Amino acid sequence: MLRPLLAAALLATPTLAQTTAQAALARLTTAEKAAQLMMCWSLSRTENDYPRLHELRQWIEEPGIGGVILSLGETADAVELIADLQARSAIPLVVAGDFENGVGFRLDDATDLGPQMLLGATRSARLARLAGEVTGRETRAIGAHWDFAPVLDVNINPLNPIIQIRSFGADPHLVARLGVAWTQGIQSTGVLATGKHFPGHGDVSTDSHHELPVVPASRERLEQVELVPFRAAIAAGIGSMMTGHLSVGGLGVDPATPATLSPEILTGLLRKELGYDGLVVTDALDMGGLKSVTPVEAAVRALIAGADLLLMPPDPVATRDAVVQAIADGRVPASRLDEACLRVLRLKEEMGLLTGGGGSEPDWRTKVGSAAHEAIGAEIARRGITLLRDPHGTVPVARSGPLTLVTVRAAKDGADAGREFAAELA
Repeated sequence: MLRPLLAAALLATPTLAQTTAQAALARLTTAEKAAQLMMCWSLSRTENDYPRLHELRQWIEEPGIGGVILSLGETADAVELIADLQARSAIPLVVAGDFENGVGFRLDDATDLGPQMLLGATRSARLARLAGEVTGRETRAIGAHWDFAPVLDVNINPLNPIIQIRSFGADPHLVARLGVAWTQGIQSTGVLATGKHFPGHGDVSTDSHHELPVVPASRERLEQVELVPFRAAIAAGIGSMMTGHLSVGGLGVDPATPATLSPEILTGLLRKELGYDGLVVTDALDMGGLKSVTPVEAAVRALIAGADLLLMPPDPVATRDAVVQAIADGRVPASRLDEACLRVLRLKEEMGLLTGGGGSEPDWRTKVGSAAHEAIGAEIARRGITLLRDPHGTVPVARSGPLTLVTVRAAKDGADAGREFAAELA
């Protein structure tokens, strides 16, 4: 365990006037507070020759990052990796994942519930809630605490290159209804949900991973479409919001300023107008939607704008130092840093991390990818089958005589592409 005296102090019983999170905050230096705002990425791999594993261990030691987001890999490796990293951290790490389709979206052997548009096709709030519950139970079982889902973007642009089937659909009220049900499901398990990508990534024609997309909507249209699911999620008590690297001139801000870096959007609209007081996390700081500034400068500006957690800064040490310098220069008020850090620490407190809990569950193998969870995924798949067009009324197919079945397989993804589907049809 690193910095054992600090760790012991953080786990000490707080005074009656302080929560555990407040007591922890009071004991941190400015640099330690800045480091708590950062979450870094890794594949779920445990091999010692994996370069990112060495980097991650170093960043946990110095500057002492606050969290980790895990991606593709084996479930057993993720459990082992989380335990390894937690043992190295003086302040327990909050662990997150992009489990939009269930934990199986990222980790083998866990339950994959299919994309959100499949849930949208079921039109079932019951199934959306169950999907959230399944995702939450498996997330918590492996020792993670936070899911960067649901996607609350309304996919009204069929040429959208990035949201597509990640959205519940093109109807803002359907997205709101299922998004709320999914959120209530996952948060009932003690896992934090995240509404993304605020203020709405659905009507774009470019990918924010590569450049800054433009949302071509007036304030009136934004109120009628994009903001509907976010308002509903806030009313339902969603625990966190993720910012979108989006140009949203319809909100009266400079179109060259991404929403992630805009005080008018994050503080003015989200905090003050919509009344949101939960944790705000940026989308990844290494994405092309922020390339007009350096990732370090983006981190400082996002903090000023109202973000609390800085996701995937390429250089956590430089980012920590830049935040500390911005405090010293008066560019970032010390109260803004304290506010952001306290939200992160409160999340850790809620997950039991500051009092010795929050790790993987001993029986995680029986919960991840269980038959009961797979059955829910199968029901979603059955209920989500949708007939898009049938102008000649040929469905259901008549079986009055021999049936000739023709399938076309594309070889783009390899010689086996479509083979299983064709076999099932046969």
